[in-house]
Amino acid sequence: DNLEGGGMLLMLFTVKNTVVPLVLFYKAFWLFAAIHISCWCLFRFEYIDATMFEGIFAFSMADMKVVSAMTIFFEVFYTGHSYQRYLHLHHWVNETFQACNRYTFSLMAMTYAKDPRYTWMAGRLIRLFLITFFLDLTGTEITSDRWAQLVQAKLLRPQERELLSHLPFAARNVKIFQWIARTHDEAFQATDQKNAPAMAGVMNRLLASEESYRNLLEIHRMPVPFQYFHLLHVMVCLNVACLCWGLAQDPSAFAPLVFFVATFIFIGMLELAKQLADPFGEDEVDFPISLWLHND
Repeated sequence: DNLEGGGMLLMLFTVKNTVVPLVLFYKAFWLFAAIHISCWCLFRFEYIDATMFEGIFAFSMADMKVVSAMTIFFEVFYTGHSYQRYLHLHHWVNETFQACNRYTFSLMAMTYAKDPRYTWMAGRLIRLFLITFFLDLTGTEITSDRWAQLVQAKLLRPQERELLSHLPFAARNVKIFQWIARTHDEAFQATDQKNAPAMAGVMNRLLASEESYRNLLEIHRMPVPFQYFHLLHVMVCLNVACLCWGLAQDPSAFAPLVFFVATFIFIGMLELAKQLADPFGEDEVDFPISLWLHND
């Protein structure tokens, strides 16, 4: 961050945690680069007569600017939308963790002094919900070994495992919250709670937990339509192809450099937007869900 101490130059040559490796391992990037260099050399050393592409067959860079401008607009729009989606997902992921913690602490404050068992039971079910929910959200299959680990960690009972392991994702979440609500009710009955406003406040925190994860699911299940995603890829490919041919006819030695920079930016922005749109995985920009679960 210190620009005066050479930070800008260091940032310029930073590769780790950037889109640089993604673009450099992108096959289409090197395919277009090879085609461009080949065409540029053919024109530069007059193996292809440039006069063949004059007149009606002339390639106008002014027309190329129209294609590039449209591609830039749609790509910037997609990147901005992906970043907004990324921020909303981050908000609701954190809100889900915080709402669950607020509920657990509220229940503990109300019942722990009289009967600490229910605080432990509710905390166990809340943690079980968070683990199974985010495993499903990240696309991680909950295998029999994972179920066995949850039983071994005393977060899941064998009879509960038999039921949950055969339920689909949505039904599993509903069932766990039903167990939490039943534990909540039993805790208040066992500790003979009389403070109705305080009891309602604890229940509202439980409902806030459910609302948070449902909002998270709603955003996660509504990505950018595939038609837009497909059209953007087509536009980027056509734009790079036009640059590949148009700049190949430029005799300047800097033409390949301009092509490399432009292609790197177009593909790099597209790859970054794709990562931001789905931050549940192992990419550099993805949320550290396992770390958050461990620290929760």
